[in-house]
Amino acid sequence: MTNPVAVFRTSASSAIGGGHIIRCLALADELAAHGWFCVIACGSQTPETIPSVGQNHPVFLIDEENQLNEPYSISEFLGCIADLMVIDHYHRGLAFETACRQFSNKIMVIEDLPNRRHDADVLLDQSGGRVAKEYLGLVPERCEFFIGPHYALLREAFRREPSLLTGDASKKPFRVFVSMGATDETNLTGQVIQTIKKNVKDVKIDVLISGNAPHIDQLKTFVDTSGEVSLHVDIADPVSIMANADLAVGAAGINLWERCALGIPSLIVINAENQIANAHHVADAGGGWIVGSDGLIDDTALSRGLNTLPADRSKLKKMSIAARIICDGSGAKRVANCLEEQMKGPRNSR
Repeated sequence: MTNPVAVFRTSASSAIGGGHIIRCLALADELAAHGWFCVIACGSQTPETIPSVGQNHPVFLIDEENQLNEPYSISEFLGCIADLMVIDHYHRGLAFETACRQFSNKIMVIEDLPNRRHDADVLLDQSGGRVAKEYLGLVPERCEFFIGPHYALLREAFRREPSLLTGDASKKPFRVFVSMGATDETNLTGQVIQTIKKNVKDVKIDVLISGNAPHIDQLKTFVDTSGEVSLHVDIADPVSIMANADLAVGAAGINLWERCALGIPSLIVINAENQIANAHHVADAGGGWIVGSDGLIDDTALSRGLNTLPADRSKLKKMSIAARIICDGSGAKRVANCLEEQMKGPRNSR
């Protein structure tokens, strides 16, 4: 095989959500545009959670119960030496990465918290406010870093001209986009919908959710003849929905960077430890307000935001501009360009 080869070891499920696979797919698509052959090696629940996983790249389903055998299985599936192994998985660490060197020339790790050791040549952490020195001693000295939302791995559709981003907040109905995570295990989405309907008049609520979400049937009860609430399940083009939003209520995972790239002001709920830095980074920069933490919504804070912002077009515009400055949506392209540059040296092959 003459084209460079990249393998992505990642997964999605109702428990871990879809953020890992979504950002890996964004980088895989970008590398493929450069002529790379990309393979997605993932757990069996991944296609159920993110149905688009096999749309552009071959998928190798992993038996996640047999971690020790994974490197051998991936190597046998490939039948060649990979130029790059990308690992984005909280349950695959140092030992797994070292084992993957038997069939990969370079190891890239995608991480969210500087609390684990890695055998990585490249480490990407797109968290807000993160600095490379936090990883010193946790990775080899030779490791190269891509740090911060400047390198957030977003799909190409999120790269848009700034002039297209700021909607007219005076139009009716006022549109609120809701994304509490692909699977939203605790059904924060239902609580958010109720609070929006209680506080905002003449509103249209667009909800992004996976068909694998455990509370999908409960959410469907909010969809009535009034047309206030629309559920967008497993849609391939979320930008077409998000671009209409005047305001968002959402978690602080990868969709926060997607909202920033589209210039959507956010009322932010911190769902997990790895989202804390992101939420505070956006709030400190003026792109959003934090209205919940530890997976819980502060209903008073959320109601205050929903009562204040729809009537303050000037504030919404300032927040939109601030959000877009944080993340311009070109991170996957930047990373792919750097990896492509590194490929100009000699390559090993089987």
